[in-house]
Amino acid sequence: MCGSIGYIDVDNVWPDQVRPPAGARSPSAPGKDGYEHFMLKEIYEQPEALGETLGEWVEDLGSLVDTLGIADCVTSLRRLHIVACGSSYHAGLIGRYIIEKFVHIPVCVDMASEFRHMAPILTKGTLLVTITQSGETVDALAAQRSAQAKGIQSFAICNAVGSTAAREADSVLYTRAGREVGIAATKTFTAQIAALCLVGIALGVYRRKLPEVELQTLKSFLAVLPALIRKVLGKDEEIREIAAGLAHSRGILYLGEGINYPVALEGALKMKEVAYIHAVAYPAGEMKYGPLALVESGTPTVVLAPMDSLDYGILSTMEKVKARGGRIIAVTDAPAALQDVADVVVAVPATHPAFIPFVSTVPLQLLAYHVAVLKGHDIDRPRNLLKSVISD
Repeated sequence: MCGSIGYIDVDNVWPDQVRPPAGARSPSAPGKDGYEHFMLKEIYEQPEALGETLGEWVEDLGSLVDTLGIADCVTSLRRLHIVACGSSYHAGLIGRYIIEKFVHIPVCVDMASEFRHMAPILTKGTLLVTITQSGETVDALAAQRSAQAKGIQSFAICNAVGSTAAREADSVLYTRAGREVGIAATKTFTAQIAALCLVGIALGVYRRKLPEVELQTLKSFLAVLPALIRKVLGKDEEIREIAAGLAHSRGILYLGEGINYPVALEGALKMKEVAYIHAVAYPAGEMKYGPLALVESGTPTVVLAPMDSLDYGILSTMEKVKARGGRIIAVTDAPAALQDVADVVVAVPATHPAFIPFVSTVPLQLLAYHVAVLKGHDIDRPRNLLKSVISD
């Protein structure tokens, strides 16, 4: 190891051990480039960060497994075990849906902070995937080391070249988001989802679970994702107006189903981190089992409701919230279908159902940002929070 694990203020430069290599491309610049806050700048950098992360591999997914050096493991692969913290954990939950869909193997996702309190079943044929933005997350490193001590092959997804997680893992896939100064993860989160998409599709190809026609379809959807995110960013002013109605809220509910539930978790986390509003996320179908008691007149409820999830269950949940006076803010690619039940609709572009988190995450980031600005908070340095790096 090059140093002990610690915490520094975001204004300090990263130590040499975790700098990108000379000549590495990065969409991030050291200054704010005219943006009021780094967080907003980094939200707007997501198309470029996504393009950088995908661009290296999207046309050569067939070679990704061999290049990463995990071919031997993949041949006998029976399950993936993902460990991560915070936003990275939410990315892992999204990755589970993607990998299970494309690879047809079970995926377990655990909070790294809970890993040491468990007795995880790490058997032969398991690949441990550590997701960490900095590569220095204490709990993620502890989980990775614990698995390696039991003879389990480890694979890291991180944004910091030369970081501890990258050095100690058996193989690593780097996200290419560039330096993220704002403490609340934005572009690194969507870059992590992109990396998990690459892993899921590459494993599906390698294990012959994805036919060529489906592979080409997925690649075409991936290629246009940066442009779709730019379209969502064009709704910034609209989302700022919605935020004005949330700035004095005591609490906000976030709902989603399937792959959209982890997006709801991430949206709630962003609102807590920078706006200091108590926000909680639930699977929409779970509302009737208790959380519906939280809804009262005026309760803001953000619902992730893309076309593929508009079944009776989520529509019924929205109607129950509405009947109790809740104010529904729907994020959807099917705005016409929700005009009668939602109070506010944020329309996002349609994409492949497995990739909907890319376009639905961005409005939630902007919503949290604008609420925090209206409340006068220190956006880039939320109270009580720091980023972890290597200390000298």
